[in-house]
Amino acid sequence: MLALAPGLSVAALLAVVDFALQPSTVLVGFVVLAPLLTALFGTPRDVVVVGAISVLIVVVSGAGRDELLEDAYVYRVFIVTAVSVLAVLAALGRVQVHRDRERFALLAALAEITDGTRSLSDTIAGLNDLVVPAVADICIVDAVSGGSLQRLGVRVAGPRAEQETAAIAARPPATADELGNPEQPRLLALDDAVLRQIATDAQDLERLRALGARSAIVVPLRARGRRLGTLTLITTANSDRRYGEHDLDFAKVLAGRAALALDNAGLFSELETIEAQLTAALSTLAEAVTVQLAEGSLIYANEAAARMLGFDSPRELLATPLEQVVTAVETTREDGSP
Repeated sequence: MLALAPGLSVAALLAVVDFALQPSTVLVGFVVLAPLLTALFGTPRDVVVVGAISVLIVVVSGAGRDELLEDAYVYRVFIVTAVSVLAVLAALGRVQVHRDRERFALLAALAEITDGTRSLSDTIAGLNDLVVPAVADICIVDAVSGGSLQRLGVRVAGPRAEQETAAIAARPPATADELGNPEQPRLLALDDAVLRQIATDAQDLERLRALGARSAIVVPLRARGRRLGTLTLITTANSDRRYGEHDLDFAKVLAGRAALALDNAGLFSELETIEAQLTAALSTLAEAVTVQLAEGSLIYANEAAARMLGFDSPRELLATPLEQVVTAVETTREDGSP
């Protein structure tokens, strides 16, 4: 709306000046500046509105002066029409370039959470932060666990985000799988017929309608040759967006990166579990146990080791530089030699 106002103002000003000047003037031909100005900052829809009004002004200007058959009049109408069309194409190109830049930035940011150092919950939260609302109004991640799907995360943009998130989180996971092959990416127009197919009951159908969903992309999450789950992206009336084929292509790339992040997070969770089990086992031993890296730094000590070395806790021991620990104790071989 902010970009629409300057263009309409320019068109209206030129129209008023042109109609006020007598005899006939070609000033109205400069109304072509209005769609060009709007194309710099406005949406393609804004440019269409301003361009149509600009053409109408030129047509009415000539008709009011009986210039309909004059070459100059026809030329002005043609020029303003042609430039308005070019302005719309320029706006479309500008929007596409901006969207591509945003998506490349999103993929780059997503790459930062695929290093396997985050927990699964942190990875899901990071993914949702990147995707909503930049790419989707609703993002749903369902994961394969024990041979079945489980809802792993939901993020919703909009004024009723909290209520809608709770409603979606309570639904069965990946109900859109019923509309096609779950192993293939799908682009769905979420009309009422589709909503009826995926609704579990009448109450669920009403909740789905209340979301104002327009379109959806459902993509399987695959990493290292196995399916990890499903990524569902949805647009709603809040953003007035609809997905197309180019969005489906991007979603495939996004799903690949997301699957890698989730897989690495799963491996990290497994390592955390193993580490916790090992720590629990070693901490109960009466013998002193320490673990050092190859370069010598101390990375683990149990309670017995901390007491033997004169520290109140393993945490205090690990926080002490190794040089101080070594100089504070006598280290000998079994025969008593240094």
